[in-house]
Amino acid sequence: MLVQVIQSRLGSEGSLYGSDLLGLRLEACIPTEHGDQQQQISLSMDEIIHECKTFIFAGHETTALLLTWTVFLLSVYPEWQERLRKEVLREFGKDNPSGDNLSKLKEMTMVLLVLETLRFYGPAVFTQRKTMTGMAAGEIETPKGLGIIIPFAIMHRDKKVWGDDADEFNPLRFQNGVTKAAKVPHALLSTHN
Repeated sequence: MLVQVIQSRLGSEGSLYGSDLLGLRLEACIPTEHGDQQQQISLSMDEIIHECKTFIFAGHETTALLLTWTVFLLSVYPEWQERLRKEVLREFGKDNPSGDNLSKLKEMTMVLLVLETLRFYGPAVFTQRKTMTGMAAGEIETPKGLGIIIPFAIMHRDKKVWGDDADEFNPLRFQNGVTKAAKVPHALLSTHN
C-alpha cells in the first residue's frame, strides 16, 4: 500500500510531493539538480517505506496503549469517570466537541492527554543516553561515553519527586501544569521521548 501511495506521489505533476511527512521524505529522497551538479539521494525508497511503517505502527501502538490504560484507570476510579463526564457536559452540553475547543477540558487533559495516565503507564519503559563529556549531576560524576539508563516507571513513582501519593492515581497534581506537578519541573519524562 505504501509503495502505491509513493508511486502516485512520484507520478504527480509538479515538483511538490505534499506537505505531510511522506511528502517531506520524498523531497529528501529524490535527487534534484543544482546547476551542473546533481545532489545525492539522502534516503532510499526502502528506507522511506521503513520510516513510514515505523511512524504508522509506533503512532498506532502508543495511542492504543494510552487509551487502554486510560479506560482501565477510569474503570478503577469511577469518580474520575463521572468528573470527566460532567466536565464534557458542562463545556459542550449536547454539542460534539471539536479539535478547536478541546482545550476547555482541563480535567480531561490532566487524566487523558498525556499527564497522569502517562505518568503511570508511559509507552516506553526506559530510555538510554550516553554522556558526550564528563559531567557531574549533584554528587554523581559520570565520565565521557558512559551509558545511562533512565527508567521512567521507577522515576514516575519516586516519592521524593512526586510526593507521598506518588503511587496513587491523582490527576489533580497537574492542575497547575506539568512543570508544577512535582518537586522537579521536568519530572514527567513521558512527554519528552
